[in-house]
Amino acid sequence: MIAKLEDKNTYHFAHKSGDDSCCSETYLHRLGKLLLRKKIDEFSTFKIKYLHDIRCKQQSSCIFCATQSVMQAYEVFDLKKYYNICAKEQKVFDYRADLLLSDSTGKYERLCIEKNNENITKQF
Repeated sequence: MIAKLEDKNTYHFAHKSGDDSCCSETYLHRLGKLLLRKKIDEFSTFKIKYLHDIRCKQQSSCIFCATQSVMQAYEVFDLKKYYNICAKEQKVFDYRADLLLSDSTGKYERLCIEKNNENITKQF
């Protein structure tokens, strides 16, 4: 930071040109990426839990599905079974992911983890 004096004799601080240490990314967002990456890199498992739809194959005769055709249940998924590489701020085509999960064998599709208003994850 440097001190500046504007035309109207007002003092303020500004960033030196080329200083990218302060940006629009919040400290909490940066900390979240750091902690997620640490968990992925240092632990043998990385389990996530997500809600998914279950459709009953015998819906017409099923007593549990009589009132609704779709039920929901949580499923646990261990990302470490599929991904062993976690890269930060990796570019994939024209998209830059906060974290990019991949496997060293190339067997599985890469998984981008990004915090935004539309999607939480994208696969490439």
